[in-house]
Amino acid sequence: MFNLFEVMQEKNRKRAQELERLAEDMSALRKPKYDEKQIEEVLMKQAQQLNEDQDVDLFADIGGPEVVGEETKKRVTSNRGGVMHIDLSFSSLPAKLQPLLKEIEVIAKSDNEQAIQLAMKQIEQAGVDAVGLIFREVRMFYRKPEKRALLAELLSRLTLLNLKGRIMIKGVLEHATNRQHLELAIRTAGLIQEREVIPLILKHAEDAELFPYCFEALLEMRDSSVIQPLIQLIDRIDPARTETIEKSIQIARQFSLLKPSVIHDLFEALIACNLRQIRPIYTTGIRSFKHEAIPILMEIIEKETDPYRIRRACQLLGGIRKPIVAQKLNEALGKFTEKKAAIIEGIAHTRDQNFAALLLAHLQSDESKKIKGACLKALASCGTKDQIPQIRPYVNDASIRAEALYALISLGDPQAMDEFLHLLIHGDAQEQHALSGMAGLLSEKYHLYMAEKMVEMEDRGAIIILAALQKPNRLPSQVGKYLQAKLDQQPSAPVRLEIYRLIIKFANSTKNKLLPLSVVYEAKNRETDIAVKREIEQMLNRLPKRLGGVSTNED
Repeated sequence: MFNLFEVMQEKNRKRAQELERLAEDMSALRKPKYDEKQIEEVLMKQAQQLNEDQDVDLFADIGGPEVVGEETKKRVTSNRGGVMHIDLSFSSLPAKLQPLLKEIEVIAKSDNEQAIQLAMKQIEQAGVDAVGLIFREVRMFYRKPEKRALLAELLSRLTLLNLKGRIMIKGVLEHATNRQHLELAIRTAGLIQEREVIPLILKHAEDAELFPYCFEALLEMRDSSVIQPLIQLIDRIDPARTETIEKSIQIARQFSLLKPSVIHDLFEALIACNLRQIRPIYTTGIRSFKHEAIPILMEIIEKETDPYRIRRACQLLGGIRKPIVAQKLNEALGKFTEKKAAIIEGIAHTRDQNFAALLLAHLQSDESKKIKGACLKALASCGTKDQIPQIRPYVNDASIRAEALYALISLGDPQAMDEFLHLLIHGDAQEQHALSGMAGLLSEKYHLYMAEKMVEMEDRGAIIILAALQKPNRLPSQVGKYLQAKLDQQPSAPVRLEIYRLIIKFANSTKNKLLPLSVVYEAKNRETDIAVKREIEQMLNRLPKRLGGVSTNED
């Protein structure tokens, strides 16, 4: 049972090659996509030419509309040298570029990959002159996120080795107000790693709708100096913007493009973050470094005395889920007995079933309720059905009943979920609080089961279940049909309000929207209970003004 260390050590030796390959992959990931030195040499030569031909007028044949009280063309200066006056109106098109409109349309509307690539090549042949065409026609791509990414790729090809194109991007970022133009410029700047515009992107990142594009572009720049201003921006994300948070968690996987030294910054930001909706951005960022984060997290576990910092470091370490992590946590478990509960929580995040016997032994031998609870939660992710009979007796211990039920549910005990729901509704206040918190840890199939059972319950039970369903960061969209079924029963005002809260919480989610927000607006209009109507209005007022997407307005 306790020869786990030797078993894992042998396993790690066999997988040494895999870890070496991973190290090579991670190093390659942080390398720029292009030879920066060569690119810079090309751009500097172009800058010299621009300085010789002062006041170059790019797109001089694009006649913008007359604008009373301001100049249509904007003066833009490159840090490399060169000044240009650029027309940002994109209101007209030179005759020589008009044939390319059909190619833009192919990219926007076709699903034929070969035809799209051919159209992109045709536009590339036009060179930097096509930059204005792309910005002019960006509206065709507004409702097609994957196509907008393709457009940014095309623009990056045109501007990578062209200083005029880069100055055009800078001009848009300095002077444009149209969010579609700004999004395209931000994404392109990231792809070509145009670090000159980092201050402009940081400024635009304050716009909640542009933040995800700015976040990704800043990481693609591979400039670790952005970490502190970026953390400040992340901390200011509105927790009601579910879609922004979901996108940011995905983007956070690219933190490993920066130097490993930023792991310290991300860890401190995680510790200081009080919003549970935001914390996954930091945890994802730290874990993205994989093996490079291991020594940093181990140092925290070894040297720290603050329980919260130790616990977070253990969770992060376990979440990396590499063979060497299991070995490190097993060593720490024997070495730092005073930190045992936190280390066991880290083991839970490994989901490594090799730990099952060890966890069961600690559960049975340790007198500490805290340690027993940690072992039960860890067995939920590291155990197997074989441990169910040995875990079952711990349901009788009120102090760790919630953890025991969570473990049994996770391991597939057929009775445990109904016991969980019974105690969630009929248990004492302490049990209800503990079980409600555990609801956030359950898998989605159990959230669906809870919603289904809620439909059949009287109001008190329904309210408790609905409140517990607020705990997860994600719910399966199928929960929505059960919410609608409950609304169709015309339940009491408190039940209706809990349902509206759930709908609103996930209204801004791209994948987990439960019911259309119109359900809540319609309820507000027909609601006769003044107190309920007022509460609905307050919930709606807390929603972001725009629920995701890029504005079509030039504001």
